[in-house]
Amino acid sequence: MNPQVMSVLERVERLTDTWEADFNGQTVRLWSIPPETGRFLNMLVRATKAKRILELGSSGGYSTIWLAEGARETQGHVWATEHFRAKADLARKHYSQAGLDDYITLIEDDARRTVQRLPGDWDFVFMDVDKENYVEFFELAFARMKKGALLCADNAISHAKEMRPYFDFLKRHPESESVLVPIGSGEMLTYKV
Repeated sequence: MNPQVMSVLERVERLTDTWEADFNGQTVRLWSIPPETGRFLNMLVRATKAKRILELGSSGGYSTIWLAEGARETQGHVWATEHFRAKADLARKHYSQAGLDDYITLIEDDARRTVQRLPGDWDFVFMDVDKENYVEFFELAFARMKKGALLCADNAISHAKEMRPYFDFLKRHPESESVLVPIGSGEMLTYKV
């Protein structure tokens, strides 16, 4: 792993527990995946040679950096979404510090609108947004994924109760195969058949 990238990742890890900002009277905090989940995502991008990568929910850019470092190797690109301005500004700063600007497009908008506007043909999707709305986000992204693409949904163990409708939905979904990967907060990995 590139030392410049590792240095930024370590900085974001330390910042995650203390950073907060005001967004229209609401306090927002950073949410970052654990480092082992980051390594897992990076390996998946490289192993599948993913070129078109969609991230729903960038927060401060931690997971995006892991994805983009993989995309650098595959000559790919990450399109990331974040609707909180302060988080988006921080994420952009982190992308730049990591030297990954050329591999990331951050769209500062609601993830639903973003997914509907982007052309799709995704090789890999990482979903870390409102757990209660995972079914809706899945349907939006899945329709725009290539055959053989992967979708990784975060927090499948830590937020299992909130994600129960999503798990039930996946069991009945005829065009996918899913498996729970017990790494970090739990990743539900879905393959488009």
